[in-house]
Amino acid sequence: MIRDLLLRDYFITDQILLKPLVEKDLYFTLEVRNTPEVRKYFVDNSIIAFDSHRRWFIDYLTKNDECMFCIFYNCVRAGQIGVYNYNKHQRSIEIGRLFIECGLQGNGIMRKVLSHVMNHICCVGFIDKILLSCKMSNSRAISLYNSLGFVTLTHRTKLIEGDLLVAMVYHCAPIIRKT
Repeated sequence: MIRDLLLRDYFITDQILLKPLVEKDLYFTLEVRNTPEVRKYFVDNSIIAFDSHRRWFIDYLTKNDECMFCIFYNCVRAGQIGVYNYNKHQRSIEIGRLFIECGLQGNGIMRKVLSHVMNHICCVGFIDKILLSCKMSNSRAISLYNSLGFVTLTHRTKLIEGDLLVAMVYHCAPIIRKT
């Protein structure tokens, strides 16, 4: 259901394109995800082998509540973002598995991507909350999420490998429908 609503190409700006993750993107996503500068911020920060990454992708293709996107900047792969863990009863969904290649960080790419994805999720009409988790040591990401309206759920903060994992939530504005 979520996949049917969200999984398509999105032109965010004339430079930024979001495309559904396909198998040929896996080498790029794995290479960037495995760099020390990026993987240190993942909950599981171990190096992932390509066979494991491909098995994850094959499993991902069977899930209806997960959407993974490759972020393109000026027609070149630049990062990824995922939308997953839809909870019908809590009317929530999670954003995660996101990164921008180190050389492109600080250019506002992820801000534009997140803003677009958040807006699109909130407009589907049956999701009230967007959740995400972030290591406390990733202060740049936390600042970005706060600036976009995410707030920390302190009761869900926990320790992961010596670092705090902070759960955050964004509350979608109610959609006013004309009757």
